[in-house]
Amino acid sequence: MDYEKDFPALLKTLRKEVGKTQKGIAAEIGINERVYQRYELGENAPGYAMIPRLADALGVSINALYGRENK
Repeated sequence: MDYEKDFPALLKTLRKEVGKTQKGIAAEIGINERVYQRYELGENAPGYAMIPRLADALGVSINALYGRENK
């Protein structure tokens, strides 16, 4: 997996699978909705401290966020 290229689509797919909105995920992890939108658009990438929060909000492992395992 090319993380920089594939991460935005993976993030969007995982979010939709759990039935959450961008606004809902953003609120759950404590960031602005626009910041989260930029993650899904590939305009910005979450920092290392944000990865565990995203994984928890999506109900997946950190490895799954990196595309390294099945959900």
